[in-house]
Amino acid sequence: MAGLTLVTGGAGSGKTARLVALAAQHYEVDRFAPLLVLVPTARHADQFRRRLVERAHAVFGLDVATLNQYAQRLTSGRMLSRDVADELLQRVTQERAHGDGTASRFRPIVHMGGLHALVRAAVNDLVADAVDPAAFEASARATTDLDLRALADVYAAYRAALDARTARHPAEAAALAASPVAGGEGTPPPLVLIDGVQFLRGGEVALVAALAAVADVWISLDPDAGARSRWTAQELARRVPGAHTEALDATGPAAPIEAATAADDEAQLREIARSIKAWLDADRALRPSDFAVVFRRVTPHLALARRVFHEYGLPLDPAAGERLAERPLGAWILRLLRLPVHDWRLTDVLDVCGSGFMDARRHGFAGGTLERLRRIGRKHDLWGGLEPLGRIPEAIEQEIEAEKAGDPGSGRAAGVALTAA
Repeated sequence: MAGLTLVTGGAGSGKTARLVALAAQHYEVDRFAPLLVLVPTARHADQFRRRLVERAHAVFGLDVATLNQYAQRLTSGRMLSRDVADELLQRVTQERAHGDGTASRFRPIVHMGGLHALVRAAVNDLVADAVDPAAFEASARATTDLDLRALADVYAAYRAALDARTARHPAEAAALAASPVAGGEGTPPPLVLIDGVQFLRGGEVALVAALAAVADVWISLDPDAGARSRWTAQELARRVPGAHTEALDATGPAAPIEAATAADDEAQLREIARSIKAWLDADRALRPSDFAVVFRRVTPHLALARRVFHEYGLPLDPAAGERLAERPLGAWILRLLRLPVHDWRLTDVLDVCGSGFMDARRHGFAGGTLERLRRIGRKHDLWGGLEPLGRIPEAIEQEIEAEKAGDPGSGRAAGVALTAA
């Protein structure tokens, strides 16, 4: 019977176990019954398959895939490749940046790869959530954020370029797959289980709603995990009238707390890795993503942790917050702010101006100009201080005069430096 059931509960409440039990019960009736299980990652697919086989022993007709893999099956041949989509988006961004629209705000930095990376990430999110370009433009116009308005301009132009080519962005796969499901193409099996998702994108919600119209769909979800999870639960309930909710409570005693000591950082990490391996060996239902390792300060231990966990065959997905001053941009900003503290040393000023974080072309620095200024400052003992730095144009004039007089110690460098100054 078609419909949707949300199995809700917090961590450790047994949501996955409930879906595994449902699948096992499904195969007790018919070992060859078709079953579709959708999960977020390939690793989760392996874990779900293992847990089901351990419980039901023999299953046939089982199809375990990620949401993206399933969507790609239904939209095969209708999507652009990731590389082609990225190239088209970059071309549209450049065209809009050099036009007269709001995207012209991006013109000074359109030649930088960082802009295109940020635009690509934003457009992927907008496409995956099936955001309408006109609605996004209207929302952007209602704000005072000029960057958001520029992004809306690019997004609308990009979607128009896709429509003109009758092409679709790769992130649209889930939303696009909803149509064939609703139209009877690629009919899913009578039972569909969706496990391990923290939240769904807009296109994925549309796909789940389409599946629930033709199959009995069960999905595990924790609506209290965050705003996106709550939105997912509410949107599914809105899209699928009559959806049921099966709430689970955490069961079992509270986890015990153990304390241990180690000789040094490496010994401590190895003990943690061994403990995780022991848990995984003792309970095949567990997966590495069920474990979290918390440090007071993770950055000093990150490289060592990567090496140790790699030796034990454990994946490590660090979420480390670095101090801004420890990153290249932070170090440059710190050096810029410290120029007055260090009495405006000429070498520091030139190093700040020569950094890749400053657009040299925008400020008229030709190739080699900064190094020539460094030589002139050294020759005229202009090492630092606002007053000595203010005499640099005079020193450049002297170098030009010396060049005209035929002084071999000066040269064309002074004339070029004067232009930049």
